[in-house]
Amino acid sequence: MKKQFLIILLLSLGFIGTASAGEVETNILKLSRLNSCESCNLQGANLSGTDFSGANLGRANLSGADFSGANLSKADLSKANLRKADLSEADLNGANLRKADLSEADLNGANLRKADLSGGYLYGANLNGSNLNGANLSEANLNGVDLIEVDFTGATVSQKVLEEKIKRDEKKRIAEEKKDEEKRIAEEKKEQNKIDSYLRKLKNHSKKLKVLKFDFLKVEADELIKEVEKNTNSDLNVLKNLNQRLRDMNSSVELKIKTEERRLRKLSLKDYPGFKDLKPGLHYEDLTEFCPLRKNSWVKCYGIDNIKFQGKYQSNVLKELILDMGPIVEGGGFYLNIFGEDDSNIFIKMKKTFEKKYTLDYGYSERDRQLFNESEKDRLLHVYSKGQVVLEINRKKKDYSNDLWLFIHYFDPTSAKSFLERNRPVRASNDDF
Repeated sequence: MKKQFLIILLLSLGFIGTASAGEVETNILKLSRLNSCESCNLQGANLSGTDFSGANLGRANLSGADFSGANLSKADLSKANLRKADLSEADLNGANLRKADLSEADLNGANLRKADLSGGYLYGANLNGSNLNGANLSEANLNGVDLIEVDFTGATVSQKVLEEKIKRDEKKRIAEEKKDEEKRIAEEKKEQNKIDSYLRKLKNHSKKLKVLKFDFLKVEADELIKEVEKNTNSDLNVLKNLNQRLRDMNSSVELKIKTEERRLRKLSLKDYPGFKDLKPGLHYEDLTEFCPLRKNSWVKCYGIDNIKFQGKYQSNVLKELILDMGPIVEGGGFYLNIFGEDDSNIFIKMKKTFEKKYTLDYGYSERDRQLFNESEKDRLLHVYSKGQVVLEINRKKKDYSNDLWLFIHYFDPTSAKSFLERNRPVRASNDDF
């Protein structure tokens, strides 16, 4: 078994210098045959996972060698040079490592139970996770070793080393406590900032609850506000509990306020002109119940196929509702004649409807119609209800011709006033002549 393994090992010796490769190869074969290679050179050898239990390697040069996972139990490694050797997970149970040079060696996870490391030089060695139960480390040089991570339980070690370990352990404990305290304070501050934010929000909601006359809910919200403001307990769990309650209260109150405000908005707009429930002054979230009205995009609402809808918003409030009613007379035409009473003329039908519902502010004149036909005017308007309702006749290019097209505009009062100021015609009177 050893011979087969050693053949593989010999193939891996190419990284060792040419001059010493042969020597190391010879010494590996010697160690394999005799389980002994005292004072020999095995520098940099790859002996990972091998079994050399009880081997005699006293005074051997094993610097940089790889013994990871190897079985070296009860081996004689006294005064051996194991500088920077890899002994991680190696079994060194009962091994003789007296006065061995283990500086910067990796002994992570190694089994050093009952090993003799007395007088050894372990400067900078990694002993993390190693088993030192029953090991003898008297007179060993442990300078540069991270003593904090080493468990000396059951080991023989100098009082100086133990005192140094206690000192370092205490220093680590203090550092960890400080870190934990800083973390706790940071988390408490974070929770307190959230509480302050939710508290401000709930106070604003409380004012709205008063206006909306939700007295019972306002009392409930105010009681929680008082409880939070009186709290002096900075315990993290207490703060988290208050935070959760504030968040839940805000969510509940906000939903009720939004629902009521939406109801009141609709109620306040019930006499406003519009198409069914679509009226300027509604918030976008209110409109989605009736129609996905978008800005600068024509959409279909209420399942109606022969009218297209578009909205213009300011801060998510509908300021203008536009209806594309289509061509005024089927078949189209470039010139606007004097309309008859034909029901196929959508303008006439809408004009009759609006005259019954709204007060006319002004309409286009015969001269306006002439100018429109001569392309001197872009559009013709009939305006109702202080500018809140407008019938607009416009030309719409279609293929290689122009059709007369009808649009209806509904404005909120502010936009309507502005529209009137911009579009009211200024006409000469008899007194001007």
